[in-house]
Amino acid sequence: RRLFIGNQVEECKDMSGLFSVLPFQKGYLVNWDVERQVWDQIFGKEVLHVSPDQSHLVLSEPVFNFSAIQDSLDEIIFEDFRFKSLIRLWGPVFSSFRQSQLFPS
Repeated sequence: RRLFIGNQVEECKDMSGLFSVLPFQKGYLVNWDVERQVWDQIFGKEVLHVSPDQSHLVLSEPVFNFSAIQDSLDEIIFEDFRFKSLIRLWGPVFSSFRQSQLFPS
């Protein structure tokens, strides 16, 4: 069984056996193994060419995110990927920041 992420699905020879596996349910990250593989793909050489040990990460999260999810996220970001730092913001904060950029008072 092989996991296809994003445009990797084009490499699939038999589309009849495909099914989707989502790392999120109801907006919360619940499948860490799938999400880790997605991040491996995104941060790797094929997509962003990021060196996590030389990078800072900005990440959005649900407003009422569970502390267990936050703790697991910290562990993966710092121990597995070794990012220098992480800032977690709620989605509305990004929207507010963008509005302040577009319409300064």
